[in-house]
Amino acid sequence: MKVKSIFVNFPIKDLKKTREFWTKHGFSFNEKFSDDRALCLVLNEGLIYSMLIPHEMFSTFTNRPIADGSTMQVLTAIQVDSREEVDRIVKLALEKSATRY
Repeated sequence: MKVKSIFVNFPIKDLKKTREFWTKHGFSFNEKFSDDRALCLVLNEGLIYSMLIPHEMFSTFTNRPIADGSTMQVLTAIQVDSREEVDRIVKLALEKSATRY
């Protein structure tokens, strides 16, 4: 299996303040994946990104409550070449005792 990119997804409270913070520290954003619902922070171009997602949007990816700030919460996504590769990876994980939430 070859992963093309890794996306670490974090819940945030304010898109504007988050963009200002990371820009001030010299980071850039992939505007192709940034809009009024999320920001795609470039950590290592072509390999590692962080999706910074407001709570309302983040909650659409999980049926669990968003962490209250006393703990850390992330969702990790990987990019592969095709939908078929995604299906193969999921099938393999479920066969090896993974649980689907």
